[in-house]
Amino acid sequence: MTSMADVAKALAVCRFDPNADRKYDGMSGGFYWSDEIPEGTPTRIIWRLRTVLGHRASITLSDPSRSYKDDWDRLAELCPSWPGFRPERSSLALEEELSRAGEDFMKSVEEADRACTSEDDS
Repeated sequence: MTSMADVAKALAVCRFDPNADRKYDGMSGGFYWSDEIPEGTPTRIIWRLRTVLGHRASITLSDPSRSYKDDWDRLAELCPSWPGFRPERSSLALEEELSRAGEDFMKSVEEADRACTSEDDS
């Protein structure tokens, strides 16, 4: 299994970019910025990082998850300069945008499911 030490090693090269692009990750339910995940990062690292992204999202939504707090704390210990720990990236100011992004994501999943279901009925 991929450890937080493996994740920290992969993310150690990340540097804050004030112009980083923000995207929504439907698997974690959170935002991530382009300066948080280096190009070419192995999928296994990204999957493990999703626990941290999910925890950050829960902070943003004013409902901190206890499930992934240990991963958050461990990565913060191992890689404290990771741009994902910047306070503005878990700010309550993002709450409405994050909620809307989650709703939009779920709508797109439901639309895709309906499209697949209707194709199966044909």
